[in-house]
Amino acid sequence: TYAVDSVKQWQLENPADEIFWIVGSDALGGIPTWKDWKEFVSLVTIVCVNRADHEASVPFEFVSVDMPEVRISATDLRARLSAGLETKYLVPDSVKEVIRERKLFTS
Repeated sequence: TYAVDSVKQWQLENPADEIFWIVGSDALGGIPTWKDWKEFVSLVTIVCVNRADHEASVPFEFVSVDMPEVRISATDLRARLSAGLETKYLVPDSVKEVIRERKLFTS
């Protein structure tokens, strides 16, 4: 599914929720290439977390958060999970349990 569709579905089911969409600064610049991105950024608060050597200029507002750098992307993390590789210190145990129970990231 597309991000905008996921957000609209969430809003239908949880109309009182405020949605924060968290991305790394390496992914921020790609949002204007997403399906219906203008509608998407009007529905959520974009939160951008710093990444080394990545800065983007984008045509929408976002909240910037500086935090200690984590040198793994969500894409890399999903790949590690799919391959059954160790994710210690990268994913909380409670999240790993949900991933196991729901059989997420399995091939």
